[in-house]
Amino acid sequence: MDHTLASIGRSKIAVIAHDDILKVVRKSPRLANLFWRESLVDAAVARAWVKVLGGQDVVGRLAHLACELYVRMTVMGLVRENSHPLPLTQVQIGETIGASVVHVNRMLKKLRSDGLLEHKEGRLVILN
Repeated sequence: MDHTLASIGRSKIAVIAHDDILKVVRKSPRLANLFWRESLVDAAVARAWVKVLGGQDVVGRLAHLACELYVRMTVMGLVRENSHPLPLTQVQIGETIGASVVHVNRMLKKLRSDGLLEHKEGRLVILN
């Protein structure tokens, strides 16, 4: 693989051999289609992030991250009162969007003062 996956909370994982996945997919065209669609979505998200990282300022990258996480958390049923868990530090957010922790701190303050969002107590709150 050319990427990694990391958990930001408690997780359970399972290791499934590639051959076992291939056997199941060959027996189930519906499951094969679902895996195909997932790979298309994953590729689309990756392309969007390449564009965002290369063409947006830090506010734009932070806003993109907030919107993407909001949509993902909504799908998972984790959004409550326009907020969702985000147990990331400013260092981790900076690593995600390609910015220093100082810059992330400034941009979070700007977004908060503009009445758009805030990151507090391990939650991201969408204000507007």
